[in-house]
Amino acid sequence: MMKKSFAIVFISLIFAFILITSTTFFSRSDVSANNDAVIRYEKVKVQAGDTLWSIAKEYYQEPCGDIRDYIDRITECNALDSDDEITEGCYLCVPVYTEDVQSRKEDVK
Repeated sequence: MMKKSFAIVFISLIFAFILITSTTFFSRSDVSANNDAVIRYEKVKVQAGDTLWSIAKEYYQEPCGDIRDYIDRITECNALDSDDEITEGCYLCVPVYTEDVQSRKEDVK
């Protein structure tokens, strides 16, 4: 009897894990899955008190995925290490995702 209930609990846990994992994988918002998203880069001047987090929050949009991933993209674009600090007056290259057709036309010009 004990083995049977253990097997049921174990199988239920495995099923729940598979369900949660597959839901997370397939529902993740990713730019590569969104063919309409266009990436352009903006030059942003760092102001006093700015952090990577505050800049990411200002420019973050849904196609970016998780905000931590977006911060990683900003870090990569600017060849920063995770422990690098940004300083007032420097410029950062920030990826901006858009689906706006008008901005696409302006980017092409």
